[in-house]
Amino acid sequence: GGASAAAGAATEARDARRGGRMKALLKYNLMCFAVCLSAFVGVSARDVLAVGMEEALAWRIQENFFWSRTLFGLLMFPFLFLLHPQINKLLTHSTPTGYTCLGTLRRYNTQLRPRRRPKFKDLSNDDLIHLNGDGRSDWRCS
Repeated sequence: GGASAAAGAATEARDARRGGRMKALLKYNLMCFAVCLSAFVGVSARDVLAVGMEEALAWRIQENFFWSRTLFGLLMFPFLFLLHPQINKLLTHSTPTGYTCLGTLRRYNTQLRPRRRPKFKDLSNDDLIHLNGDGRSDWRCS
């Protein structure tokens, strides 16, 4: 009874702290999106009422969308510091995974281990078939 209630309260207190600084930034992001969306809808509605749907669709709504996106991009300046790799890792506690050295996304495989590059003296004749002229293999990058 009492022990489970205390454990539940402790869990709720921990959950309330989750997100830390990122939660505030995400709330700011949502607020900026709502402001830009409201501005786009409001200005577009004004244009439709002022000049009619045909002319508004010709170029005014596209222009309104452009300026709404530009405003949203400018309002995202607080996220600029996240472009620095060490600060991003400190705040998000994440490491880039899932991409090959060529930038393609691949499925996570726990069985794969990084292999050391074979030296020429360690190679057999079968391995030499798979090498390019510069000594790098076809099946590995870097």
